[in-house]
Amino acid sequence: NIPMDPDRLSQLRRQRELIRQHLAWLDSEIAAASHTSPSPTPSPTDGADAPAQPASSSTDAAAPLSRAADSSNASGEDAAPLIPDPDPGSVHNEVRRGCLIYAGILAGLLAALIAFIYWRY
Repeated sequence: NIPMDPDRLSQLRRQRELIRQHLAWLDSEIAAASHTSPSPTPSPTDGADAPAQPASSSTDAAAPLSRAADSSNASGEDAAPLIPDPDPGSVHNEVRRGCLIYAGILAGLLAALIAFIYWRY
């Protein structure tokens, strides 16, 4: 086994707990929508982590995640990102494609305006 940085390990455990809470919330929302009782979420326990407690149901899907993130910020820790960073290459290609589409639309509108002016006057 490769030794792991204690900060990284605590961040990974915190992320796992956030996911457990979110899954418990999803189970309760699915149960409420289907009018059945929620099934317990299976979670591996290694003795170091406490089992997840179901979050209170609300209409906000991100409520369990935001509450957990707020509690970790209150303890002085930097919050780990919940969403992975996008690939810069794919973002660059999407922006380029969008600009080309807008340029094409503007060129078409300009050509239509010139054609209208030419035939009208």
